[in-house]
Amino acid sequence: MSVPPAPIVDRIEWFEQRITGWTASPALIGLTPAQCTALAAAILASRKAYTDALAARIAAKNATMNQSIAMRTLSDLGGDAIRYIRAFAQGKPTPEARDAVYSAASVPPLAPPTPAGPPEVPTDLVGDPNADGTVTLRWKGSTANQTFFSIWRRVGNNTTWVQIGAVATKTFIDATVPGGTPSVRYYVRAQRENQLSPASDEAIVNLGMSAAA
Repeated sequence: MSVPPAPIVDRIEWFEQRITGWTASPALIGLTPAQCTALAAAILASRKAYTDALAARIAAKNATMNQSIAMRTLSDLGGDAIRYIRAFAQGKPTPEARDAVYSAASVPPLAPPTPAGPPEVPTDLVGDPNADGTVTLRWKGSTANQTFFSIWRRVGNNTTWVQIGAVATKTFIDATVPGGTPSVRYYVRAQRENQLSPASDEAIVNLGMSAAA
């Protein structure tokens, strides 16, 4: 350990523990009475400064916490007030009357809703065959704005794609695979109202069966 210790409070305490003895017999340790008097004053000043700094840190922490509480209250009450103003304005019978409310409150009117845009293409489609002959499909995609997914299947060498289901989740179990099917192909499309995404990449599932099985 360094002498005196490096940490502030430890250094103050180190001198506090020794100053009385030093002041009592300064000549025995090579100091003058004036040095001991000045050192004692410095110890007292350092202790007061440390105590003041500690109190300031605690006060700053409390002030920050009080600020957070006050801002949360302001946000809650202010948000409620703006919602009430907008609801009051929307209840007016004419655009002019609604504009008058917004102008009086100096609150901007609600922006018209932004069109959602076309649904995103599903990605990472995988198909896993199960022991009971079903196939579990999983993929990634967005279900925002009431988007759902249609599942399409092509069996064996058949060239026709058939929709076999539609779900609002990102998984589907195909329980209608024809018996003896050697392989099936799938793709998924996202749909929102009348908007369709392009098809996902295909997932090919080999079932290990022959047509004669």
